Amino acid sequence: MPPPLPDFDFDIPEYVPPPTSEPEFESLPKIEPFTDLRFADLSGMVLQNVNLTRADLTGANLTNTDITGADLRGADLSLTDLRDANLQDVDLRGADLRYADLQFTNLAGADLRNADLLLADLRYADLTNTKLQGAILTGALVCDDVTVRGATQVSC
Repeated sequence: MPPPLPDFDFDIPEYVPPPTSEPEFESLPKIEPFTDLRFADLSGMVLQNVNLTRADLTGANLTNTDITGADLRGADLSLTDLRDANLQDVDLRGADLRYADLQFTNLAGADLRNADLLLADLRYADLTNTKLQGAILTGALVCDDVTVRGATQVSC
């Protein structure tokens, strides 16, 4: 004769459907000045008018990110991938953009005064009305139809 079966609890919990609405934005973490976002993947995000003063974004992925009107004064964006990002009217005064990839980036109206763009890739970037006074552009790459003092012109 087989041993008796153990007692099982056959109570099935009530089905709860997944939420159908977007998450509440208030529950998202707040990004504040001096934030450490090293190597963060922020690609495709909308970060308009955000204050990232002196934030560390070293090596972050910001491809296709909309950062229009943001404050990035003194931020560390070295080694950052900003391809196809929208940085229109962004304040990048004194920012570190060494080795940053800014190909196809919209920098129209951006303030890059005193920023360090050493060896940055600015090919195909929109530099319309961009303020570059005092910026370090040694070895930065720009298309040959753009003249930026200190940058290296390459055929695009």
